[in-house]
Amino acid sequence: MKFNVGLGCALACLALAGCNRDQGAAAGGGGGKSSKSQLTKLGIEDVKVGTGDPAKVGDMVYMEYRGTLASGIEFDSNVPADPKNPDKAPFMFQLTNGQPTVIEGWNKGILGMKVGGERKLSIPYELAYGDKSQGPLIGPKTDLYFDVKLLYVIRPGHESDYGVTDIKQGSGRGVKKGDWVTITYTARLLNDLLVVDSKATPPGTLQFQAGTGELGGNNFVPITGVVDGVIGMKEGGERLLTLPPSLANNPMWHDDRVPAGSVIRFDVQLLRVSDKQGPTITVAPDASTKKP
Repeated sequence: MKFNVGLGCALACLALAGCNRDQGAAAGGGGGKSSKSQLTKLGIEDVKVGTGDPAKVGDMVYMEYRGTLASGIEFDSNVPADPKNPDKAPFMFQLTNGQPTVIEGWNKGILGMKVGGERKLSIPYELAYGDKSQGPLIGPKTDLYFDVKLLYVIRPGHESDYGVTDIKQGSGRGVKKGDWVTITYTARLLNDLLVVDSKATPPGTLQFQAGTGELGGNNFVPITGVVDGVIGMKEGGERLLTLPPSLANNPMWHDDRVPAGSVIRFDVQLLRVSDKQGPTITVAPDASTKKP
């Protein structure tokens, strides 16, 4: 996983020796001066309590974060400078009991959070990088401070669960498996980072057979969650599908902004339902549409 300044590697370096410095030097830093520790234990302050079941060991969690030193200097963040134009992906990792894949202060500090919750973590150096330096900003025995937000949780045994929210109810016949549907859609990460907008490329629509994903000509839609998720929609309807990695994976994507394991939200608008494949519907791009 890559971020502009590399927390994906920095958090993992404590447990995974030999992290590629090109991927994460800034978040960990290296060779800084030793700092005097002020913290004696992990500090946890809930700024906002989320909803749902609390995160526990074994869960895969998706996070937004900002990390600072005691001085207030920021050493890493995936919070977009412009919330309306995010350019960095959420950070994901699995909460473990021993052998953490992130620093222990995160592994312990995220436990108990609920989706939508925000928390401040004050992490003593023993639960961060200990006596080691991490890049130019984090010296040995440096306490770390994080503002974190829990965006999503995938629980063991529920890797194929997905969310369905009908934004607008259509009219007419509902989509059944085997029907041919024509849709427009946008795909975004959990923090609204735009991945794909169908309207950015002519004809702006996608036609396929619901339940099978057939496009015609022996080609198929590779995104299982969309193929099945349109079933039950009606013409003119709009549906938001929140798809876990197992249902959102598209092997045709080669985009560094979409790390493996991403949860993706598809906003689908249903234009047509028919018994057989019909003529292509062309949709003009919105004035605000940008090709990602």
